[in-house]
Amino acid sequence: MSIPDFPGANPQGTELAQRLFVIHDQMRRDMAEFQRLVAAVVDDVRDPKGPGGDRVGPALDAFRKRDWQRILPRYCSQFCSFVHGHHTVEDASMFPTLRRRNPALGPAIDRLVAEHKELMARLDEVEERVGSLHRDPSAGPALLKAVNEAAELLEAHLRFEEESLPPTLVRLTYADIL
Repeated sequence: MSIPDFPGANPQGTELAQRLFVIHDQMRRDMAEFQRLVAAVVDDVRDPKGPGGDRVGPALDAFRKRDWQRILPRYCSQFCSFVHGHHTVEDASMFPTLRRRNPALGPAIDRLVAEHKELMARLDEVEERVGSLHRDPSAGPALLKAVNEAAELLEAHLRFEEESLPPTLVRLTYADIL
């Protein structure tokens, strides 16, 4: 995604904004893949003899049948850790800098910080549910619901951040955030 021209933009700030969009796009792809994996596992746990093949490719079908109890928790943990780490950096470094640069962003940043906390709690819940699915296969639908709700919350959060921050972010330099 390209960043529109904003008054006062500089090359470093524009690059920072572009990096933010790249990271967000990767989060979206990873979340979509996670949703597909969870849906495939839940379908298989619910009906191990069911077809499922019309929705998933051969590699995912093999994943469903053999290694999901090992792979899904690891994938979930890595994804959740990445999102948490990204938000921790934003809260500790980027948001304070943006708030100093543009105090009018205060309410938006307050909202983003609150959403980070909510996302952290939701993703922690998802991670816990993934870890216990093999012990309680009946929990699959609740896990899928929790994953889908976390995905909706994440998408709304990323969209709001992408709408709110670039006009100020593009005015920063590397020295501002280091």
